[in-house]
Amino acid sequence: MNAANLISVSIFGNPDLLSDNLPVRLVPRLRKRFPKVSFFVEDPNEIDLPKHGDWVILDTVRGLDRVSWVSVEEIAERANALTAHDYDLSTLLLLGKKLDPSFAPKILGVPQGIHEEAVFRDITRALSNVLENKRR
Repeated sequence: MNAANLISVSIFGNPDLLSDNLPVRLVPRLRKRFPKVSFFVEDPNEIDLPKHGDWVILDTVRGLDRVSWVSVEEIAERANALTAHDYDLSTLLLLGKKLDPSFAPKILGVPQGIHEEAVFRDITRALSNVLENKRR
């Protein structure tokens, strides 16, 4: 992460699937809204774990009705009802927790089928809160 940047956000999603590409489609707008945040579109199969420090993840999550923070513990507890949309990401996060019990990424889940403007507003609010807490 660049020293001038406050946080790093990993964006996951399949740009070819309408049900999974909203986080990826929002990247240009998010970069413009948060110029001091590093946004990276990533493939869960290419991530080295465990990551340390503040790691924010933005991904589509099944079972949500609004943009919400989801913990690795919630993914583990509700594997059938609430899972990161991409099976590989869920598996990766659970493995990261097993390798390092202190592993605690901030997972911002985006529900499927929600209007882009509402999602952008909610993501903006959530990331603004993270940045405000980081500055304290």
